[in-house]
Order: sequence, then C-alpha cells, then structure tokens
Amino acid sequence: MATLKAHNRSTAVTENLGDVGNELALSTMKPCVSRSCRDLTGTSVSLATALVALVLGIRLIDGDMRLTTALAVLLITPRSTFRCVGLSARFHASADAVGAAGAL
Repeated sequence: MATLKAHNRSTAVTENLGDVGNELALSTMKPCVSRSCRDLTGTSVSLATALVALVLGIRLIDGDMRLTTALAVLLITPRSTFRCVGLSARFHASADAVGAAGAL
C-alpha cells in the first residue's frame, strides 16, 4: 500500500477492491439464496405433513374418520407436496441458467 500511495494510485486501487468485493458478495449470495429457498420448501413439506397428521389424529379421536382412510391420506400427503419441491428445484435451476447465460 505504501508503494501505491507513493505513486498516487491508492484511491483507484481502493475503489477497484470495493467493486471486486461487491461483485464477489453478489455472486456468492445467489447460490445461498437459491439453496435456502429449496431448504425452506423441504421444511414446508415436513410441516404440511405434520399438520395433516394432526388434523387426521383429531378426526380419529372424534370418530369422524376411519383408520384406513386416515392412513391412506397420510401416505399420499408427502407425495403430493414433493411435486411442489420438484417444481421449486426446476424453477431455481432455470433461474441459475438464465443468470449464467446473461453473464456470457
């Protein structure tokens, strides 16, 4: 830094380092945001299944539903919500691809 100051180049280098740091922060945040969205979607699938199990348990206790029907619904719930996870993964993969194509 002393050599840069001696040749009056410290300001330009400092601005360049700031720009590089900002670009690095933006490029590393995109995959993190995409990954957290996928993780959040996976968590929501678990929560949705738990909520359905809770409602089914209450209906079973009240006698409003048969056990076989409740088990069938409970088995189908994760499969139907996993389609949303697949849709989310494809959306984020295409968004990453569009971003990469734009960088070219």
